[in-house]
Amino acid sequence: MPGQHRHRTRFAREYNSYKSAQHRCRNPRDKAWKYYGGRGIEFRFTSFVQFIAELGPRPEGTTLDRKDNDGHYEPGNVKWSTRSEQRLNSRYLGRSKCSYIKHRDITPCEHEPKRCRGCCSRCYNQQVYQSLK
Repeated sequence: MPGQHRHRTRFAREYNSYKSAQHRCRNPRDKAWKYYGGRGIEFRFTSFVQFIAELGPRPEGTTLDRKDNDGHYEPGNVKWSTRSEQRLNSRYLGRSKCSYIKHRDITPCEHEPKRCRGCCSRCYNQQVYQSLK
């Protein structure tokens, strides 16, 4: 059928994100599989059409991200995020040595990064960001 795969060229970057996420969740030979499929993260979109309907076009400078890092790639749990947004949504923040971080959902300025002295990446990133302003 002509035009059957036209969305792959129109949404090439989005399709690459779709296939990459699918691959790292389903293929044990993928080098990132241990962080996704190996942890039980599943890719639950049934088609690229469903995926693009959920997320829309990918804005420049963003990549695919999960809102809940322990959740699956599924409707309601995915978004396009910048690298800095993804760093703040990292599951490794829970392992921080920073005594001011009590919960993963606080923003850097809420836990007094100046008092932290850069013991965690969240504080360090906030300090660098502030110095660039």
